[in-house]
Amino acid sequence: MFVLRPDGRWVDFNAYACQGKPEAMDEIVFSTTTDVMETFGKLMGRPQVLDLAVDEAGLKAWIERQKSGNPLEAAHEWAVGYRERHRKKRRGPSESTLWARILPQRKRMRKI
Repeated sequence: MFVLRPDGRWVDFNAYACQGKPEAMDEIVFSTTTDVMETFGKLMGRPQVLDLAVDEAGLKAWIERQKSGNPLEAAHEWAVGYRERHRKKRRGPSESTLWARILPQRKRMRKI
């Protein structure tokens, strides 16, 4: 199965699944639905397929793990992990943290 990456290139999903680490699939996640639509809108001509290696042993191990578990639970676990891995990237220096530091100080200031 081929999936579209945010850079507009198609890639064999197995190249990510065979790596045995959930964060490998982070690379094929779009930030927003709008990004998906924009990327599809830019597709022209022949599909650009990125040829990534597929580790056969890693792929077999991934398939075996899928047989023994609930795919919905596995997808949920991956999504929770993805959120955790990218929480700091999204926020950067969090504005809410900045305001949490400023507001208590502001309350202590005297009114003139």
